[in-house]
Amino acid sequence: MRFEDFELDPKLQELRRRGMQVPMEPRPYELLRYLVEHRDRVVPKEELLSRLWGDVVVGDASLSSAVREIRVALGDDARHPRFVETHWRRGYRFIARVEQDRGHSKGPKPAEVDTNDASKDTRRFGRWALWAAAAVGVLAVLTFEGTKRSSESPPEIRSIAVLPLQNLSGDTSQDYFAAGVTEDLIGALSRIRSLRVPSHRSVLRFDGTNEPLAEVAEQLGVDALIAGSVRREGPRVRITVQLVRGATDEHIWSENYDDDMESILDLQSGVARAIAQKVRVSLSEAESAALSRTRSVVPEAYDAYLLGRHEINRSAYWGAITAAGEFSRAVRIDPEFGAAHAWMSFASLNVRRDAPPIAQTADSEKLVAKAREAARAAIRLEEEVPIALLSQGLIQLTYDWNWRAAEESFRRAIEYDPRSSAGYWGLAQLYAALGAAKEARAAVRQGLELEPLFLAATLVGHRMAFATGKYAQGLAGVRSARKLAETAEIHRTLWRFYDVIGDYDRAIEAWQEGSLSGGIDPESALAAYRAGGYGAFIRFAADHEERRDRYEEVSPYWIAYLHARAGNVDRAFQYLEIAFDERAPDLVFIVNADPVMGSLRSDPRFARYAERLGIPIAAVDLPLAPLPR
Repeated sequence: MRFEDFELDPKLQELRRRGMQVPMEPRPYELLRYLVEHRDRVVPKEELLSRLWGDVVVGDASLSSAVREIRVALGDDARHPRFVETHWRRGYRFIARVEQDRGHSKGPKPAEVDTNDASKDTRRFGRWALWAAAAVGVLAVLTFEGTKRSSESPPEIRSIAVLPLQNLSGDTSQDYFAAGVTEDLIGALSRIRSLRVPSHRSVLRFDGTNEPLAEVAEQLGVDALIAGSVRREGPRVRITVQLVRGATDEHIWSENYDDDMESILDLQSGVARAIAQKVRVSLSEAESAALSRTRSVVPEAYDAYLLGRHEINRSAYWGAITAAGEFSRAVRIDPEFGAAHAWMSFASLNVRRDAPPIAQTADSEKLVAKAREAARAAIRLEEEVPIALLSQGLIQLTYDWNWRAAEESFRRAIEYDPRSSAGYWGLAQLYAALGAAKEARAAVRQGLELEPLFLAATLVGHRMAFATGKYAQGLAGVRSARKLAETAEIHRTLWRFYDVIGDYDRAIEAWQEGSLSGGIDPESALAAYRAGGYGAFIRFAADHEERRDRYEEVSPYWIAYLHARAGNVDRAFQYLEIAFDERAPDLVFIVNADPVMGSLRSDPRFARYAERLGIPIAAVDLPLAPLPR
């Protein structure tokens, strides 16, 4: 299908311009194709949401975000459209002339598009890579050093790492399955409290490595390694594992495990019990009972669950939406699948937090309600409880503004499983919001000791730098992270650091590289910068986003942030009021962990907002470079 100098290729699921591929996320691509295929009419919003998102709870904000990404890819203008025309409160219509390419088949319908195909995943950065990169940055901020093993390993094995199991199914699209089984096996071993087991994120960097096992063990600080493979053939699954002593590369034991997919969870528990026996670790009654608990799972539900875990590890907003859909499918197939409930809760919160234009309270309310219900279900079913409690605590922190309840949830997560870092990451965010820097720093350090490579390390790391005014350390950390991952999230954080310290040339670079402009024409923004400097650029951005909000949904918090940076105090408070009504996720950090919003502290209205949040204004200096005039 061709229009102007663009071509949609349904077979490869690509948008090309003059033969060159135009990068697009899978969901906006699906939306574009659907609009092109139904170009003879205005497609209602409800139809688009139903066909492209299914039962995933999203609303007009997500749809608007996808349309905006289409416009960016096509170079379209919402006010004077050439391709996608907005029919206010009704829907969208594709208005350009389309020529059908006879050499191509029509391809599958949008509902049949497989967004998990490996060939398409290459267009997205893996979120796990961002976690690994961001942890490097947080380590730099906190100058935390992992404990090194001595060159001589003791006879006892008290720490063990499970290296990524290799996919031997002969189908690379099954890589997610091998990764999921690895993660679940790590989870089963982690129930043994006398055995230290590094997290899945900590071992991911050794996937496919050629490094000697002894060096891998030394880097991970463990006594032994588990290596192996997964083979999935129809309704059967085989797990092969071998136990190797780290320091000497000595083969200790190996075994094959073969069973039906319905028994996959029991199979993993059996492997964990066998490993515990081989390393002579004593199990408590509770641990033995947990590893002996029988739990069958519907294969289709488990497959959807692993796909969800795969997606949420790979990218931010769109990955979270896809993941939430997979987790919803898993619990619909198997309502008693507690782990799927827990991760559906977490994914729903990620959709709420990462959506570029969270402009409708109803959307946020639906996402929060779904996340709250799913967290409660997981806690009731006693599966993935720390993640469920983390989600529950984040709802209480960022939506309910109930600090005591949030702290209780995070501490319950720690009590339930002291080996999980989830509760510490929650506490770190809570303390950063309240201005308790010492407590926040301690929580981050404890979380890193348990799991050095975790998503919250990114979020809390830069929050800590902003909350304490240690921008140089935070910036050094993010620069280190950028060496390992080039993502919009990295550039967005870089822009914030460069902006607050006054390195405006690099701030503009980060803005452009991170695609932070949203609906702002990059050339117009750059022209404003060249004509009047960085101050003119910020003022242009603030005014532009406010005007755009009249015909396209824009986050009121984002508009308030830009106006605060531009020094438009009254406009900033006007949009902050809207953000308060919608309970924007970042509001809890404006009092003590945001230098730009902190610039409003001298205004009496700021104290009233802090009082509404129930957050005391901490006596901490948050430096902010003056905006050039």
